[in-house]
Formats: sequence, structure tokens, C-alpha cells
Amino acid sequence: DAMNVYGASDSYVPKNLVSIPSSIIDYVISPDQKKMALYGFDEKLYIVDIETNEIIYSNNAVGLYDMDFSGNEGLIYSIGYLVDEKKTVYFDLVSKEEKVLEDCCGNVESANSKGMTFTFSTYGVKAYKADSLYYEINYFDYGLNPNEYWNYLDSAFSSDENYCTFALKEDPSANGAILCQFETDTGDIDMFVRDKNIGSNAALATSGDYVFVSFLGDEEDSIHEITHLLRYDVLNSTSANGVLGKLVEMSDSYQVILSDYEYCIYGNNQAMIFDYDLNLQGTLSRATMILNGYVEDEDIHLIDSNGKVFL
Repeated sequence: DAMNVYGASDSYVPKNLVSIPSSIIDYVISPDQKKMALYGFDEKLYIVDIETNEIIYSNNAVGLYDMDFSGNEGLIYSIGYLVDEKKTVYFDLVSKEEKVLEDCCGNVESANSKGMTFTFSTYGVKAYKADSLYYEINYFDYGLNPNEYWNYLDSAFSSDENYCTFALKEDPSANGAILCQFETDTGDIDMFVRDKNIGSNAALATSGDYVFVSFLGDEEDSIHEITHLLRYDVLNSTSANGVLGKLVEMSDSYQVILSDYEYCIYGNNQAMIFDYDLNLQGTLSRATMILNGYVEDEDIHLIDSNGKVFL
């Protein structure tokens, strides 16, 4: 500490240690950053106090599919991965009691500024405040015939969390997906598009006015999958109209990050930054396995597996 060894580094500096008696498959952090829920290879769910490293709760969660905090005192998780019993559960961190919310599983995402948590299942989207259902978006109401083979691709919130966009593949064996954007406060649909071009590994971002999609797709002149970029104008949102598109010489794309000015996609060791009109602004090719990215003060930060932070 006296020599400021870590402070002089361009890597991130650990402040706490969180550990469980198992290797870790997944984790999420509470909005106040005081608790962490972790899922281990022992198929148990753990909730740990980040400051003290105390395990405050653990339980069997065989087949856990996804999870996220619902406020600071609740956790919603879904079970159904390679198991017969499928359910979505609300766990109250204060009373230590569980409540089954749904008899199906799906992805779980929270809009912390709204105090809302959303579940994306085969049949629709449900919005919860703690363990109370606030509203529901049912795919049947939009002429869709969902089934268990549908594949959820990704979801994303706008920076103010007023809008959420998500993508679904109706046929996992073929290109084509449904894109939808709704207002988080009401569930009102602002954009609903079926685009036959969208391939695998789609990643989304939304500004509210624009929805950006990155996905891997085949090209006639190449034996490799190439990253495609699409921008939808939400006010003019059909598959045939209002779409900007571009091909990028990038063999993988895992995530999309959006600031008010720029749009970033990244894969293993490479990141590319575009403006909102999909003009290339810069590239990053000297990272070692990019793990995560986020926006802070309008700057895009990328963290690699060596602990380096690229701005």
C-alpha cells in the first residue's frame, strides 16, 4: 500500500473477495452492490454478503437457468435446464421464503431504476415488482404460435431503462427472428418486427429511438460466418423499411454496448466502435479475451481477462 503498487497499475484493483465451496457457473449483484447471488457447479444457489464474504443463504437449485435480483431484498430465478420440473421462483431475502411465480422457465432481467424484474419465457414477457405481477405481454396476442423449441436470443434496456428490446428465434435451425421493443412502465409495444435475415448469436442494444442488432450470418462469398450489423428506426420499424445494414470482418460478436454517441460490438480479442449510422470509428485488437464492457460518463470501457481496462 505504501508503495502504491496496485494504484500504479492500469488494471482493475480488487476490493473484496467473494467465495463459495464450489467453482462458479454464474453470478449476479444486487442493485446496492452489497449482496451477490452465485450458482455453483455443485448445483447450489448461494447468496453472499460482499463486504464480509459471509454466505447468508444456500439451497439446492438443480437445473438453474437464469437469475437476477428483484430490488435489494429479493431474487427471481428460473429452473428448467435439462430437468423435468420447470418453474420461476421469487426468493425473499428477509423472510427466506420462496414463492413460485410461473410453471415455466425463462431468462430473468431487472430494470433497477424502475424496481422491476422481467421474465422472458416461451410464451411471453412478465413484469414483476418484487413477487407481484405488474403486467404481461402474451405472444398469442400478436398472432404468434410459440412452442418449446423457440430460442430466446438476447434482451437489452435503454440507458434510462424506459425501453426494453428482445429477440426470439422461432426456428433455431434456420435464420430469422422476432424483434420487439416495449415500454417498461406500461408494457406498450413500440416495435414488432419479423426479420428473416437474423442469424445466430444475436446481441441487442437500444437507445429507445433506435434498436441495434449484431449477429453472425453466412455469406455467399465466404465459407465463414461474418458479423452483420443492423439498425432499426423504431418509428419506421418494418423488416423492409428503415433498416441500416452492414457487414463486418469479424468472426465473432458476443455483446453490444451503446452510449449516446457510439455503438460498440466485441468478441474474443477484438472490438469495433461505430457511430449511430454504422460508420467505423475505431478498433481494439490488442485485448486478451474481452470479458465485459460498460458505459460510464459517455465513455465505453472494456475489460479483458488480464484485468486491463481499455477506454
